Amino acid sequence: MSKSTKPAFITMSFDDWEKAFKPVKNTITPDAPFDGCMFETFDGDLAEVVKWADGAMGTSYRRKVWTIVEGDEGQYVVDGYHRVNRVGYLLTSVASVAGTQYEVNVD
Repeated sequence: MSKSTKPAFITMSFDDWEKAFKPVKNTITPDAPFDGCMFETFDGDLAEVVKWADGAMGTSYRRKVWTIVEGDEGQYVVDGYHRVNRVGYLLTSVASVAGTQYEVNVD
């Protein structure tokens, strides 16, 4: 029998997340929210996010996709490509750590 391993779970502030993962500017929509870094959930922005999430840019890019979601307590950034309760996406120059889940409080 193999033992299942629970993924590590990390909560952090948005400022700490920005310093650690370094969000990239959205060059498709330069006046985007989140200091020009948020990618929208449609059109060219979404196509760029999906390209990263699908691994078309290389498999390491999958871990550089983050989703801004609306939760009961406000907005959060979570690792990975998600479609439920999404507000937008962030792409980073530093990848998340495999086997780790992140929750970043935006508010």
